[in-house]
Parts: sequence; C-alpha cells; structure tokens
Amino acid sequence: MRSLPDSSVVKNCEYQNMCQRFKASLALPEGYFSSDGNLCYCETCHKIRGDEPYYTKGNCLPSSL
Repeated sequence: MRSLPDSSVVKNCEYQNMCQRFKASLALPEGYFSSDGNLCYCETCHKIRGDEPYYTKGNCLPSSL
C-alpha cells in the first residue's frame, strides 16, 4: 500500500484521511480521479471551514403565493 504524502493529510479529519488511504490503496493513476471535488462534508470539516448549515438558491415558493 502506498503511503500518503504529508500534503494530503488533513490534520483535523480522520474520516477524510481514511478515504485518502483507501484511494491510495487502490494504486490507480491520479488521472482516474478529479481533484475538483476533494472536499469533505463531515461535521468537523464543515465547522472548520465556517460553512453555513445549509444553502438555498432560487425561489422555493410557488409563484401563486
């Protein structure tokens, strides 16, 4: 199994680190993975980033109201 480079270790998120270790264990070329979606949405990471609890877009109410 390949080890993770220090730059890919997230100090506050064991879940994401576990996912990274699993990905490394697959031994697939990096080209198989998109770097765009490499964001953890666990409660810890969510709080560290200071994200809002939820986001909304558009008008959710019917126009007849």
